[in-house]
Amino acid sequence: MTPIFLITELAKALREVVKDFEFVAELQPAKPVTVYEQYLPSDRFQVDSFYPLVIVSLDSVVVENRDRIATVVIQVSTFGGEDEDGFQGWRDMFNLAERICQFLDATPILAKKFPLHKKSAFTPQETQPFPFFNGFIVVEYVLGLVQY
Repeated sequence: MTPIFLITELAKALREVVKDFEFVAELQPAKPVTVYEQYLPSDRFQVDSFYPLVIVSLDSVVVENRDRIATVVIQVSTFGGEDEDGFQGWRDMFNLAERICQFLDATPILAKKFPLHKKSAFTPQETQPFPFFNGFIVVEYVLGLVQY
């Protein structure tokens, strides 16, 4: 259950981090960023655009020196809305990712339970599915000691 708590706490914290961000969505005016846990719920797809979005997903849990280390991947996705400078989506993605990385790196212990093991690393998707822009943040947390 601990990895579930990590994902829940991280998503909760990121909702607070991105609450003031609004970006253009598909065929919609600017809307707030939605933070999802682990996957996109298919029921919303019929009535709304997912973009802009953040998905907090558990990638793996490994044992390292008796610590259980969780690797979390945070997907950051925006839509390429056009403004006076051209397409803005890639800028929005980098803005959003940078704000999230700053929060992650400045928070040594998440929710007073999960120590940061490895600081964040952001990588934009190599080939962007224009007009959508995606990037991935990888971060690691200590879940606890392995009991033998």
